[in-house]
Amino acid sequence: MFGNYNLLYFHEKEQKYVLVQIDPLSENYTASDYFDLPESAPLELVHGKLIFMASTRNKHQILAVELVSMLKNINWDKL
Repeated sequence: MFGNYNLLYFHEKEQKYVLVQIDPLSENYTASDYFDLPESAPLELVHGKLIFMASTRNKHQILAVELVSMLKNINWDKL
């Protein structure tokens, strides 16, 4: 029904676009398949499936860093 997906993403280290083809319905991917993917491919191996991981946006990253900084400053012993 769906066939293979072509995933195009920007490879930061090599400064070029990379095309990866995966079968979204397959549950037979192995660790070897995962490690054969290009470095920094936005995919995760979960129970034999390759799952697309959306990258965070700058605003999200800034807020996450601010939140961690605030949490580090809390005196947890006094709570």
